[in-house]
Amino acid sequence: MRNPCSNITITDNQESELIAYLNDLVKKNNDNIALRNIVETTVQEIKQKRVSMDFLKGIGSALMSFGISITSNLLTPSVAHILGFNS
Repeated sequence: MRNPCSNITITDNQESELIAYLNDLVKKNNDNIALRNIVETTVQEIKQKRVSMDFLKGIGSALMSFGISITSNLLTPSVAHILGFNS
């Protein structure tokens, strides 16, 4: 059964918060090349409005399993929710 939230889009404000968080995350993790590639691709998808909540939660899961610090001054409750960090 498909999750009804999977096709819900994020607001422009959430989009801006998420992009700022992801970019900050790369900086906080010493510009890790693999992380930077994931973030660049994800940011492009977000800007082109081609992401679903399932996709973003998958990115959150990948970040958590990637062995990096997911904390940042920009990790707001909204961003944490979008990426599934507090689910």
